[in-house]
Amino acid sequence: MALAYADTVGALLSQLSCDASLVRAVGAHGQTVRHQPTGEAHERYTVQLLNGALLAERVGVDHLMRRLTALLPSVAVRTSAAFGLQPDQVEAAAFAWLARAFCAGRPGNQVAVTGAGGPRVLGALSPAGAPHR
Repeated sequence: MALAYADTVGALLSQLSCDASLVRAVGAHGQTVRHQPTGEAHERYTVQLLNGALLAERVGVDHLMRRLTALLPSVAVRTSAAFGLQPDQVEAAAFAWLARAFCAGRPGNQVAVTGAGGPRVLGALSPAGAPHR
C-alpha cells in the first residue's frame, strides 16, 4: 500500500514540477487493525495498516518519525520493530490476521474505532472461477 501511495505522490510531484524537499508531510490513511486509546500513557497505542516510514522515505519526506517525536513529546513514537515486527512486514501480517479472522467467522472490526453499526466479519472467499460473493 505504501509503495502505491509513493508512486502516486511521486507522479503528482513530477506533474507539478515540485521538489519533494518542499513537502512537509504526506497524508495517507491507513487501515486501523488494533486500537487501544485508554489506560496509562505507556499502554495506549494504535496499529495502522500502512508503512508510513516507507512512504515518507520513498517520497523523500523522510523526517516523519523525527517530526512526530518532536510534536508529541509525551507519546512514545516507535515503529512496529519495537514490538518485534519489521515495518515492511506489518501490512502482510495485518492481512493475514484479517484472513484468519474471516476464516474463523470472527469480526475484524472494532465498532468504537470504525463507527460501524456492530461487529462485522470482513472479507470474502472467492475460489478461482467462482463468482464473487
